[in-house]
Amino acid sequence: MPIERMSRIQQREAVSVVIPCLPGAPLPEALAALKALPEAEKALISEVWVVRGRNPSRQRNCAAQKAGGDWLWFLDDDARPRPGTLSVLLEAAKAFSAGAAGGPNVAPADETPLGTRLDAVLTSPMGSGISRARYTSVGKRRLAGEKELILCNFLVQRQAFLGLGGFCEELFPNEENEFLNRWNAAGFLAVYEPAATVERPRRGSVGAFALQAFRYGRGRAQQVRRSFRAGDLVNLAALGLPCLWAGCLAAQAWGGGTAALGRWVPLAYAGAAFLSAGLRPSVAIFLILRHHAYAAGLAVGCFQEARVAPGEPSVERLSGWE
Repeated sequence: MPIERMSRIQQREAVSVVIPCLPGAPLPEALAALKALPEAEKALISEVWVVRGRNPSRQRNCAAQKAGGDWLWFLDDDARPRPGTLSVLLEAAKAFSAGAAGGPNVAPADETPLGTRLDAVLTSPMGSGISRARYTSVGKRRLAGEKELILCNFLVQRQAFLGLGGFCEELFPNEENEFLNRWNAAGFLAVYEPAATVERPRRGSVGAFALQAFRYGRGRAQQVRRSFRAGDLVNLAALGLPCLWAGCLAAQAWGGGTAALGRWVPLAYAGAAFLSAGLRPSVAIFLILRHHAYAAGLAVGCFQEARVAPGEPSVERLSGWE
């Protein structure tokens, strides 16, 4: 649908909440947060769908097909919406006559010391670049794309979502990145709303944090292989890290004037990470770890096909969730 027709979309406020989770998992934390919302905000929610399975893209699509709301609000199972988030998302979408809006997921106030350090990586310019807007409130309400919006807190007009075919079920993660590229290419608008936040705990261990970065890198490469866009080049820049270090080693081995280059480049990189980490050594180390885990994921994703879990998800419309 072209941009000029976006204003014709009925901007009603019946919202279907969609929460994917694993088979056998307890009721998601997101549900408890929804129950704690003010009554006026809960009145905007017409239904809540909990979808169990091992392919989140498929799970969300199945719920979207069954939902009856005018809007779909996608939350992750551990994403806890703050009061006012849904109202502000709807307001942001209407302000731009947009069919989608999203906001950041932020660390909870009771985050662990490790989680606080990992959050510092995610929210730093060097750690996440422009995509740090996914993890902290940045700037003002504005039109945005896949670099700033994230699926654990994403509101989209249901008819437009289904009209575009929903999420690519062969991708996870990075299904929202591929979808938002198609969304913008079709003439739809999406809004980033910094005030619309959900709380989401950071990873509980350094290994889990590195694995998350690896999977994001692998998913990005697999997404790019499906539908390359010029904006993806910035995400592929991490592939240059192995080449950079190989060049530094070669410079050291070559000797002479080039040996200094081989020493100063790593020092400059480490110094930049240290400054971006707010002079905290552990945060700088985790930042460097994230870069390299992401680069490893990119390398694997360049050759490995995306794999999705088989089987149909279990879709449940909760009654009396309030």
